[in-house]
Formats: sequence, structure tokens, C-alpha cells
Amino acid sequence: MNKQVGTLPNGFTVIIDETSDRRNLRMFKVATEKRIRQEKARLERIRLRKLAKEEAKLAKE
Repeated sequence: MNKQVGTLPNGFTVIIDETSDRRNLRMFKVATEKRIRQEKARLERIRLRKLAKEEAKLAKE
């Protein structure tokens, strides 16, 4: 069983087992993209919440 360690451009480290490396790498990539999308969505929700608070504060004045 031959294993290799590689680093993706986004900084994630992957250990590739050459028996099923293509499939695993594809699954890993999908999971990574999903995590990145979730994080972006979370940051956007936080930003919108802050904006709403600011607008509420301005509306009171």
C-alpha cells in the first residue's frame, strides 16, 4: 500500500492512498468546498445581522 502526502492550494493537507486516491480526493474536494460554502454563508449571516442592528439603531434616533 503506497501512501503519499500532498498539500492542496488552499492549504489543506491530504494523505493519498494510491489504491483509491481519485475517488477519495474527489470526495475530499466536495467536502472541502461544502465547508467553505457553509463558512461563507455563516459570515454573510453575521454581516447581515450587524447591518440590521445598525439600521435599527439609526431608526431609533
